[in-house]
Amino acid sequence: MRRLVLLTMILLLCGSSPALPGNTAKAVKIVFLSAFTAEDSVTAGLPRQGAETALKDINPPNGTGISGRIIQGIFVHLDTAQEIPTPTFEALASGKDVDLIVAFLSEDFATEVSGLAKRLGVPLIITNCLSRELALGKSNRYTFNIGWNSCQIAKSAAITAANTGKKKWTSVTPYKGTGREVWDLFKEFIKRISPTTEVANDDEVAFIERGATDWSGAISHVAKSGAEGILVTLRGSDLTSFLSRATDIGLFGERREIVIPFGGSIAVLASARARMPVGARIGAPYWYEAKPTSINQQFVETYIQEFGFPPSYEAERAYAAVRLYQMAVTKVGGTDKEGIVNALKTISTEDDSLPAGAFSMRPEDHQGIFNIVWGRMSRHMRAIGPRNRHVMRSLEDIRVLSPSDLALPTGDCRGK
Repeated sequence: MRRLVLLTMILLLCGSSPALPGNTAKAVKIVFLSAFTAEDSVTAGLPRQGAETALKDINPPNGTGISGRIIQGIFVHLDTAQEIPTPTFEALASGKDVDLIVAFLSEDFATEVSGLAKRLGVPLIITNCLSRELALGKSNRYTFNIGWNSCQIAKSAAITAANTGKKKWTSVTPYKGTGREVWDLFKEFIKRISPTTEVANDDEVAFIERGATDWSGAISHVAKSGAEGILVTLRGSDLTSFLSRATDIGLFGERREIVIPFGGSIAVLASARARMPVGARIGAPYWYEAKPTSINQQFVETYIQEFGFPPSYEAERAYAAVRLYQMAVTKVGGTDKEGIVNALKTISTEDDSLPAGAFSMRPEDHQGIFNIVWGRMSRHMRAIGPRNRHVMRSLEDIRVLSPSDLALPTGDCRGK
C-alpha cells in the first residue's frame, strides 16, 4: 500500500510541466532520491536542503532556469532498508519524462540504483555514497559519483595522521561497510606515506556493530592497545553516540591524536556539541568557511536564511549536482540524455564555479575529483545561525588537500 501511494504521488508530480513566463518549454525534471540506513539518519535531511537551495538560486526570480526552463524538483525518500521499489523508478523515468536523478544514498543502495539508471537510460549523479563498488568503477556510463569515496577519505586521513608524528594507530570502526573499508585502506596508505608508522593488529581494533549503544568495551579495547592515534570511522548517529560515551570515560586525552573523517558534518557537530573532542582532526569534502568565493558566499547566505544554520557537505554536494547538470545542459545545448552523459564524463570547473571549489570528473570511472578539507576541533563553542540558535564547536587550522595531494591511479583502491 505504501508503495502504491508513493507511486501515485510521483506520477501526479510528473504530470505537470510549469515553464518560465512567456516560454512554452516543459520544465526540466530532476528526481531527488534519498535512501539511508539508520546510522545516517542524523544527516539524512541535509541533501534535500542543498537541492532546494539550488532550485531557489537557479529558478526565477533569482535565476533564469536552465536554458530558459525552470527546474521541477521531485523529492522521493525511501525509508526502507530492505529493497528499492523498482516499479517506482520504472514509472518515474519511463516515457522520457525525467531528465536526471540525483541520489543521496547509503552504500547499501548504490549498486541497485546505479543498475536502474543504466536500464532506464537516465543520468544519475550520486552525491554522497562512499561505496567501494563506485570507487572501483563498478558502475556504468550513466552513473557519476561527485561525493568523496572510501579511497579519497582514507588517503586524506592517512596524510593527516602521518603529519601528527604519532607512530602507532588503531581504530574504532564498523565490522563492515565503508567505515571498515576506510580503516583497511588507511593502513595501506599510511605505510606508503610513513613506512615507520605501526598499525594495530585486528585484536587491538574496536570493531563495532551498527546501532551499538554500549561503548564501554570498545573504548577500553583501544585504550589498552598502546596506540598513540585513533582513527574513528563511525558515521552519523553511531559517531555521536560513541563520542558522547568516550568523552565521559576520558578516552580523548592530550597524549592521543584522534582523526575523524566523518566528523565534519554540521549535523554531527550540532548534535555532539561540547562532546566533540577538542583538537581532534576532522575531515570533510566541504567546509562552509574554507572558500571565500562569490558562489560559496551566495550559497552560504541563501542556505542560512532558509534553514537557520550553515550548510554541511551533504547539502553542498546536492547543490553542486544541480549546478553541474546546468553546466552540462549549457555545453550540450539541451537535455538529451546521451549528450548529458557525454558532457558529465569530462566536465571540469574553475574554483569559483561551485561552493567547494574546482571540480573535475575522472572519465575512466566517473569519480569526481576535488579538494578535501581537514581541520582541528576548536576549544571554543560557537553560536551560529539567526538568533544564535545552534551552539557547536567549529574547525580551525584548516588545511585544504588538493587533488594532486590525493591523486591515485584509477583502480588503486582495493585495500586487502
